[in-house]
Amino acid sequence: MDGRSEIIGQVSGFVYVIESSDELSLPSQLVWSSPYLSNILGIPTIGDTDRDGRMEILQSVNGTGSTSSLAIFENSGDNAFTFVFNGILSGPSSAGEKLIADLDGDGRLEIALCGSPGWLHVFESPCNDVWILTSREWTGLYNAYTIDGGRDTDLNGKREIFVMGTLFTDSLAYYSTVIYESTGDNSFSPQETIILGEGVGVGSSAMCNVDAVGEEEYLAIDPGVGIRVFHAHVPGTWGLVGTVFGPGGIVHAFDLNRNGLPEVIWLYFTTRIFEHPGTTTNPTSPPSLQARLDIVPNPCRTQVSLRFSHREIDMTFIAYDIRGRLVERRRGTAPAPPFSGSLKIFPLAYISCISRTVAAVCSRAAGQRSFTEVHLCVYSATSVVLR
Repeated sequence: MDGRSEIIGQVSGFVYVIESSDELSLPSQLVWSSPYLSNILGIPTIGDTDRDGRMEILQSVNGTGSTSSLAIFENSGDNAFTFVFNGILSGPSSAGEKLIADLDGDGRLEIALCGSPGWLHVFESPCNDVWILTSREWTGLYNAYTIDGGRDTDLNGKREIFVMGTLFTDSLAYYSTVIYESTGDNSFSPQETIILGEGVGVGSSAMCNVDAVGEEEYLAIDPGVGIRVFHAHVPGTWGLVGTVFGPGGIVHAFDLNRNGLPEVIWLYFTTRIFEHPGTTTNPTSPPSLQARLDIVPNPCRTQVSLRFSHREIDMTFIAYDIRGRLVERRRGTAPAPPFSGSLKIFPLAYISCISRTVAAVCSRAAGQRSFTEVHLCVYSATSVVLR
């Protein structure tokens, strides 16, 4: 709680904490590293799961065909984390994303995670720095590294767990999601299985209230089709209410411009940002997502093309280097709709080497559906030399 922003992620077999140098810059300084854990992706997550006021880093320590574990490092001071727990995941397994929520309504936060052989593990903390395995269920899925939920989307008073993976049936394989709910303290059971298109692999999902009406929707990538949007109209049943067509990739959801309508961020060869065109008074109407911003290509080397679905006025482009320093600010106007042209920054004069990559993220425009700023951040394995 030093007022500085941190990025926590895995690099090779280590968990790193990258911190900003001050309250106004982007994270760029390595301030903590875990001991070597595993070079298999473990997807770190943060939360105060034992309710002691100190944040923890939760990391899956995955082996190759061997028993894996849930490692927890707790904050013990400024830029300091202490190893406090190692929870064994029963059987040969590997785990991915972690869901943190009070899933059974007992007032304590659970940690739910799943993985390769489809075993859903749920941990709970009864007291400070103590965690116990309270539930272990087989989902019937494989490659089930994707987990989401912690909300009561079907309004039956119980929060759901959405586990996405590969379902093998009748000699075929399908991307699928199994939805769990609590049946009592530390007890969970499947309520429904959503079967998507054929394929084998790791899925991607997100949750958000697409049109800001009613309860949240569940978004899942259906490879070769696009983003499938599901909504619960009655308890225990989730129906398809919309599809954004396109290739596979990764989906995220967040209200980037703070206007009350979440943006759906779709990452593939480009980054596309969608938003519902406005609120609706009919909660059963299919959510409709319109493309607001397309960043092409992603990542890029010497040129970034920003395409908008409608005309903008007084567009501002802000560029930072890897240390979070402002290096350039430009103004411009977007072309007429729909995607009839693009705003190009070419060449990027502040990039001194073609090996530099540029990541573009959208900034907020408070109270508006439009994007009035786009922030460009220059990343490199070495320092960025400005011309």
